Amino acid sequence: MTFNNEAKNPFEAWRNITQFFLSTNKDLIRDEKYVTYNGVIVSTIEKPTTIVGKNHKFSQDYGDAYVKQVVEGSENDFIYTYHKRLFDYDSVNQIEYIVDELNRDKKSRRAVAITWQPKIDEKLEDVPCLQFVKCLNQNGALDMTVMFRSHDMFLGFYMNVIGLSGLMQSIADKLNLNVGKLTVISLSAHVYIKRDSDDMRKLLNNYWNG
Repeated sequence: MTFNNEAKNPFEAWRNITQFFLSTNKDLIRDEKYVTYNGVIVSTIEKPTTIVGKNHKFSQDYGDAYVKQVVEGSENDFIYTYHKRLFDYDSVNQIEYIVDELNRDKKSRRAVAITWQPKIDEKLEDVPCLQFVKCLNQNGALDMTVMFRSHDMFLGFYMNVIGLSGLMQSIADKLNLNVGKLTVISLSAHVYIKRDSDDMRKLLNNYWNG
């Protein structure tokens, strides 16, 4: 089962997902803490952007800081960061490799990066949700496809997409390409329904009335 979430921008993608998780779809598995989709959510975002929607829980300043953390790195007490895993994976700068590979061959299918490090992550309690990144040059535009092994679709999804949009722009600039589509594959997609249901309904109401 696949929920295909097609959207013009990150905010619309988040809105569609929030509506979906507040629905009574028979493939949503509910318990006291989570609502989890018993399938795969594929979000295709036509125009990735780092602009935060005005009615979202997070501010533009928060979004800008998250983009900076992903693209440039920043001080963080958390046990891992996506920047560290992508830009310094066992001393390998995978984003630099992606740029070099697409410069070498604009039709390359090898411009990929991963975050999972078996020797480290098999022993950690908190491990990366983002697992895989692939970039393609599609007729002069940079398309990116990413996969999450597990995904908080209310609080996590939106900032993840904002950060990845910033990463796309950074890579596209280095390759002198336009920014194309961002496709996000979310496995074990879930929301923390007890924690977030009130905010989900309130923010959707703000969206429709904003």
